[in-house]
Amino acid sequence: MKLLLVDDNKMLIKAIGKKISDHFSCEIDLAHSYEQAKELIDLNSNEYFAALLDLCLPDAMHGEVVDYSLNKKLPSIILTGLDDDATRQRFMDKDIIDYVLKEGAECVYYIIDIIERLKRNSDTKIIVAEDSTPMRNLIKNILMAYRFQVFAAAQGAEALAYLEDNPDIKLILTDKEMPAVSGEELIKEVRSKYDKNKLGIIVLTAHGNDEVGARMLKSGANDFIQKPFSRENLICRINNSVDLLYFIEQIQNTSEQLRKSAEEDYLTKLRNRKSFFSLSDIYYSNLANDKEFAILMVDIDKFKSINDNYGHAAGDMAIVKCAKILCECVKGQDIVARFGGEEFCVLLKDIKEEDAIKMAVKIRTTMKNSSFACEGNNINFTVSIGVAFGNKNIGIEQIIKNADIALYKAKKDGRDRVETYDDN
Repeated sequence: MKLLLVDDNKMLIKAIGKKISDHFSCEIDLAHSYEQAKELIDLNSNEYFAALLDLCLPDAMHGEVVDYSLNKKLPSIILTGLDDDATRQRFMDKDIIDYVLKEGAECVYYIIDIIERLKRNSDTKIIVAEDSTPMRNLIKNILMAYRFQVFAAAQGAEALAYLEDNPDIKLILTDKEMPAVSGEELIKEVRSKYDKNKLGIIVLTAHGNDEVGARMLKSGANDFIQKPFSRENLICRINNSVDLLYFIEQIQNTSEQLRKSAEEDYLTKLRNRKSFFSLSDIYYSNLANDKEFAILMVDIDKFKSINDNYGHAAGDMAIVKCAKILCECVKGQDIVARFGGEEFCVLLKDIKEEDAIKMAVKIRTTMKNSSFACEGNNINFTVSIGVAFGNKNIGIEQIIKNADIALYKAKKDGRDRVETYDDN
């Protein structure tokens, strides 16, 4: 990413540029006059992600650099000490990204937030559903200046078609009154498939009284904007809605990661012991009376010697290799878990005793014939496997105990072997 900073205060712009560069690890070009800025823009306008522009330069005191930057289609952020409403309003009516006052270190962090948002907007898709061509184009141009991906629809049916082709749409901006499919009908159709925390809807209405707004919100809209609206009001509402959607997504992703970490073994990414029992209990509770299953207890032989001879990194690699082979050998419906250390447990669903033994033998043979490299060493290992068979008449925990007994026998009788549980 490359940015342009234009300001005649050389110390200030250098300090701001360093903070931004340190945050984004990006390239910064500095200009201290209008002529320098024009020269850089002419050379690099296609490379700049955005420009930060002072309004008052020694050779252009009235914001000419902003117009020049905008004419080159460069996303432009004004950074100025001019705090009068007339000047601010005059430039906010242009296609600038924002109007930022030079007020201490806070302004730099605000600029960083703006750039972060612009980067995110490049991957954010918005549908604009508006039957008025001038209004539709106006909104489209504003959003494109903020680097959003925009799909402009002249009616609700076209908006639904865009959504069908782009299920990752983040926000729909729709007029309330449209031919064929109205804004309210569009909301109803979208909400039948998309939760409001996944896809936002903002309604544009010429009737912005409380009753109309409340009805829109109750029907599934996230927000509404009354026409006519200011450019600043529009983009603030859109930014707030998009920010909230991404925040909710982040919370949900964090929750999902926490859930996975609670159910997953950190090293192998297999199910952990707790998760195995939860899933096996669900399977067992729905097990038909005529169905059979098997439990395999698998243990890496002489695991301590791998750690002692090659180091704990090699031990971890052996565990990961064992997990990979188990997953490759079993069926997709089966459950593979790491119980702890070098011990694994496998639930083979809906399988006859003979086939379960064949599976165990296949696993043992595959392990023995495999190897992995660690720090120049080619390391082989074997496993011992205990097999126990179950049905609706015997609980899961008892079958696991039986498989553990069979595993103990396999270890005792020489390792690198498969033993089945015998209750005699």
